[in-house]
Amino acid sequence: MSRSITIHQVPDEICDALEARASRSGQSLQDYLLARLVRLAGATDPQRWMARIPARIVHECTRALAWSLSAQRIFLARKYSMVVRSVGKSPCANDSRRNHRGDS
Repeated sequence: MSRSITIHQVPDEICDALEARASRSGQSLQDYLLARLVRLAGATDPQRWMARIPARIVHECTRALAWSLSAQRIFLARKYSMVVRSVGKSPCANDSRRNHRGDS
């Protein structure tokens, strides 16, 4: 048994874009949307997908991401350091504090 679904308040530009896609694929809007809904319903829900991944893989991916972020931070710090050296002064050059021995 099948049912009908109605979606209200769909903006005109969305309808136009969907109609154009349906036309390019040689389908009516009804057939195009039905095929997309069937695909969407059959797709794995992201939470279920994540639950099927072994914890070991999640841990490795998390470590790889953390390493990547650390590498990016190091790259940016080195890049900033090179810019500061090429300008010839430290970003703290305007700091009114003297060295920690109290010398002038």
